[in-house]
Amino acid sequence: MVINHLGYVNLSGHLAMFLRVLHIICWVIVCSVLEAQTSTDTKSTGAKIALPNSFLIGEHELAYDAILERYAKGLVAICGNDNDKAFMIWSSILADLVEFSKANNIELNGLKLWMNIFFNDNAGIDYIVYYPKPNSKNMDFDKLTELFINFCRSYKMKVKLGERCILNANASFPLTVK
Repeated sequence: MVINHLGYVNLSGHLAMFLRVLHIICWVIVCSVLEAQTSTDTKSTGAKIALPNSFLIGEHELAYDAILERYAKGLVAICGNDNDKAFMIWSSILADLVEFSKANNIELNGLKLWMNIFFNDNAGIDYIVYYPKPNSKNMDFDKLTELFINFCRSYKMKVKLGERCILNANASFPLTVK
């Protein structure tokens, strides 16, 4: 082993070649993962990010950043800055989610979540991105994610919003408002 004037180790030929190849392989893997996270599926309504309908905050970060740009308006703004109207929409969705979870034999009581709900313009939900709070009950979050995915696919709100938007909210179960 020889150390050059910059303090770097000059490696033997085979080891140096192995490390270069390993570096290239790692770079290809990282690039393919990043490309898969940000891939798009174009539809007649524009580009839709290829993501599951629900996932934990921290997963799919690059694609998540892209959907944040697409859903720039907040629910309160869409509701004409009427907090009561936005709260009633959110309360109705939570009540429907509780009923949906009961029908699917998943108990939500004890859960406390940070949630980002991405609404489309057709009275549906495109994405539920969430993270459990520290004082939340522990559960199988893969099952919760699957519940949210199925809820997004089947749920239609009672109110049509007219344009897509986002709601950043907290949810605690059992619900205190009905």
